[in-house]
Amino acid sequence: MAKVGPFEVELGNLAESREKGMSDFSQLNQVMAVTRLLELENTEGRFGAFFTDKQRTRMQKQMELLKKLTADG
Repeated sequence: MAKVGPFEVELGNLAESREKGMSDFSQLNQVMAVTRLLELENTEGRFGAFFTDKQRTRMQKQMELLKKLTADG
Protein backbone atom coordinates (compact mmCIF):
# COMPACT_ATOMS: atom_id res chain seq x y z
CA MET A 1 0.00 0.00 0.00
CA ALA A 2 1.31 3.44 -0.89
CA LYS A 3 -0.17 6.72 0.21
CA VAL A 4 0.45 9.96 -1.62
CA GLY A 5 -1.49 12.84 -0.15
CA PRO A 6 -5.14 11.80 0.03
CA PHE A 7 -4.63 8.88 -2.35
CA GLU A 8 -3.90 5.31 -1.37
CA VAL A 9 -2.95 2.70 -3.92
CA GLU A 10 -2.64 -1.05 -3.48
CA LEU A 11 0.59 -1.57 -5.44
CA GLY A 12 0.27 -5.35 -5.71
CA ASN A 13 -3.15 -5.09 -7.32
CA LEU A 14 -1.98 -2.29 -9.59
CA ALA A 15 0.93 -4.41 -10.86
CA GLU A 16 -1.34 -7.41 -11.43
CA SER A 17 -3.87 -5.27 -13.29
CA ARG A 18 -1.11 -3.83 -15.49
CA GLU A 19 0.26 -7.29 -16.31
CA LYS A 20 -3.20 -8.59 -17.21
CA GLY A 21 -3.89 -5.52 -19.33
CA MET A 22 -0.61 -5.96 -21.20
CA SER A 23 -1.33 -9.66 -21.74
CA ASP A 24 -4.82 -8.89 -23.04
CA PHE A 25 -3.41 -6.18 -25.33
CA SER A 26 -0.76 -8.57 -26.65
CA GLN A 27 -3.38 -11.23 -27.38
CA LEU A 28 -5.57 -8.67 -29.14
CA ASN A 29 -2.62 -7.60 -31.31
CA GLN A 30 -1.96 -11.25 -32.21
CA VAL A 31 -5.58 -11.80 -33.22
CA MET A 32 -5.56 -8.63 -35.32
CA ALA A 33 -2.27 -9.55 -37.02
CA VAL A 34 -3.45 -13.08 -37.83
CA THR A 35 -6.76 -11.72 -39.15
CA ARG A 36 -5.02 -9.14 -41.33
CA LEU A 37 -2.62 -11.75 -42.67
CA LEU A 38 -5.57 -13.97 -43.61
CA GLU A 39 -7.25 -11.03 -45.35
CA LEU A 40 -4.12 -10.25 -47.36
CA GLU A 41 -3.61 -13.89 -48.33
CA ASN A 42 -7.23 -14.07 -49.48
CA THR A 43 -6.94 -10.78 -51.37
CA GLU A 44 -3.74 -11.92 -53.04
CA GLY A 45 -5.32 -15.18 -54.13
CA ARG A 46 -8.49 -13.61 -55.50
CA PHE A 47 -7.28 -10.28 -56.88
CA GLY A 48 -3.49 -10.53 -57.10
CA ALA A 49 -3.59 -10.71 -60.89
CA PHE A 50 -5.11 -7.20 -60.99
CA PHE A 51 -2.32 -5.60 -58.91
CA THR A 52 0.64 -3.80 -60.32
CA ASP A 53 4.07 -5.25 -59.61
CA LYS A 54 4.65 -2.47 -57.08
CA GLN A 55 1.37 -3.21 -55.28
CA ARG A 56 2.07 -6.94 -55.25
CA THR A 57 5.55 -6.33 -53.81
CA ARG A 58 4.16 -4.04 -51.10
CA MET A 59 1.53 -6.63 -50.15
CA GLN A 60 4.14 -9.38 -49.99
CA LYS A 61 6.28 -7.24 -47.65
CA GLN A 62 3.31 -6.61 -45.39
CA MET A 63 2.48 -10.30 -45.34
CA GLU A 64 6.07 -11.22 -44.44
CA LEU A 65 6.06 -8.71 -41.57
CA LEU A 66 2.78 -10.10 -40.26
CA LYS A 67 4.09 -13.66 -40.48
CA LYS A 68 7.11 -12.67 -38.37
CA LEU A 69 4.81 -11.12 -35.77
CA THR A 70 2.53 -14.13 -35.50
CA ALA A 71 2.86 -17.83 -34.83
CA ASP A 72 2.72 -18.31 -38.61
CA GLY A 73 6.20 -16.77 -38.91
